Amino acid sequence: MTHVEQHNTILALRDHESRMTREEQTRFTGYVKRDKDDEELDEHSRTDLESLHAKYCPAHTKESIEDKWKKLFK
Repeated sequence: MTHVEQHNTILALRDHESRMTREEQTRFTGYVKRDKDDEELDEHSRTDLESLHAKYCPAHTKESIEDKWKKLFK
């Protein structure tokens, strides 16, 4: 993960910080501080950040969006 990808991941997760548990929030604030100081994350922190991103910012496929629209208009 490059520094730019790390920064973009943190920016995307900032909107979902209120939904995180207390433990996840404390870890996330540590990642934000390290990103602010322009530090690279180690492998463990990087995988944890990626798992938080996968949990709170799921990728939407075209089919899942179409299914939601169908359910909305039924």
